Amino acid sequence: MELEHVSLETLGKGAAQEKFEFALKEVLANIRDPNTNWKTKRRITLTIDFIPKENRAEADLVTNAVSKLSPTMPVVSTIFFGVKDGQMQAAEIRQDELFTPEKETKPTLIKKEG
Repeated sequence: MELEHVSLETLGKGAAQEKFEFALKEVLANIRDPNTNWKTKRRITLTIDFIPKENRAEADLVTNAVSKLSPTMPVVSTIFFGVKDGQMQAAEIRQDELFTPEKETKPTLIKKEG
């Protein structure tokens, strides 16, 4: 029996590379997510644990890839509350619901005579 050359590509019959590629997709999606901080570092940690057997001629491999992503940014809003008809009420109102935008007008050029 000929031993196969061991590489990242062959570890766990390809599972190590597969786990890395999955973690990479997560990281790239997290970078593209506008709800995350673009400055936060992302990390992929690929661990391969070798658990030797007593005969020292073989070992079990445990392979894992862990992604450290940027958390989504918090959303801040304002809630108003009070009592209506004897019941506690609460409402969340956005600023665009409180104010109506003014109509845009083009500036009028005034020609000075003289």
